[in-house]
Amino acid sequence: MDGFLSLVPLRRRGSSRTALLLGIALLMLCFGIGCGDFCLFCDDDEDGSQDVCADDPCADITNAVPDSCSALGEGEFTCSCDSGYFWEGEDEECVDPCVNEPCGSIANAVEDSCKGVSVDDYTCDCESGFEWEGGSNVCEEVPFQLTSSVFSDGGQIPSKYAATECNGDNLSPPLAWSNTPEETQSFALFMVDSDADSDFVHWVVLNIPATFSEIGEGMVPQGATQLINDFGDLGYGGPCPPQEEEHEYAFSIIALSVEEIDATSYEDALADAEDAAIATASLVGLYSQIPDPCEGDPCGDLDHATAGTCVAGGSDDFTCGCESGYAWDPETNQCEEVSAAACDELESCLLECTGFDDSTCVDNCNSTQTDCDCELNLVVLVSACAGECPFCLDSQDKECWDCAVPCGFDSLCQ
Repeated sequence: MDGFLSLVPLRRRGSSRTALLLGIALLMLCFGIGCGDFCLFCDDDEDGSQDVCADDPCADITNAVPDSCSALGEGEFTCSCDSGYFWEGEDEECVDPCVNEPCGSIANAVEDSCKGVSVDDYTCDCESGFEWEGGSNVCEEVPFQLTSSVFSDGGQIPSKYAATECNGDNLSPPLAWSNTPEETQSFALFMVDSDADSDFVHWVVLNIPATFSEIGEGMVPQGATQLINDFGDLGYGGPCPPQEEEHEYAFSIIALSVEEIDATSYEDALADAEDAAIATASLVGLYSQIPDPCEGDPCGDLDHATAGTCVAGGSDDFTCGCESGYAWDPETNQCEEVSAAACDELESCLLECTGFDDSTCVDNCNSTQTDCDCELNLVVLVSACAGECPFCLDSQDKECWDCAVPCGFDSLCQ
């Protein structure tokens, strides 16, 4: 090249080189060769790939929204679709999962009720008594259900529904049932104690009209028939398990294909109901008979105890609030006069705690003859506060501490 250029007159050599460089630059601008950010005629993305959304492909796709294209890279893109349609990236189209109306071929589904959820998923409305199961795309029968507004399945039955001899009012609880089979002619209701040695029958109600879907508290549907329970009484007999025991009480409602069952015993009624059963729903309630040690307010009968302050701690354990200068002794269940020496021991122990929220230290102080040789706990300390602090039941209760501090430890037992 140098040899060739040496033959060109000097005054033209510079202009030839300039023309050559300009020509190369023009080619680069026209064809986008290595132009990068300075390309004037390129139609590329920042990574050098062609912008697939430049010509708005969504405008040419059926049921796609124009100007909704979003580039994904490597030549792929997505479009927003009209309502009821979903983007299918592989075929680059908007798909309607309900196009073939699948609900019309599904048992118990309502025809023309399809609603799209995704490219290949949808829901259908179902006929009465059925609900949509999305995992298998079918209408499944809704189960016959029995509920109560006063206790949940597996929950505690309130005491008012217990037998009178077990501190209750012997009222039957309110019950309601739903999703009744259409062919139901009547209902039969049973309540048994399944934890008894043999099923103890508490309630049998037969021939409940098919028009009923609930029974109110203490009520029986008009036209229904009640049988004798195992207490020997007609109608309902509330829960009454042995002392200190918790029993399960099973309520069952059976939808029957017959209008009437003519039975006089639980065994016959259950057998006839099972023979005519269309569907059964159950509800289990729990009840325990634990005596209330505060019944009758024992604190009102004790010397130096404050009436109405009884708090149960178990089947036969309770505490009472005491007059100023006295503290509750759980061993004797009495309000004993507070010893200044014992109070001083507890005061010293508590003052060694790093802070009033240090529950570990407080527990140690309150333990009987353990770390600090304390005989009284914070309940004693606060109850002896000459009426300036309210009776406190929880030695770790911050309100109890907040109350005790202003009283001043030095004056608590004086």
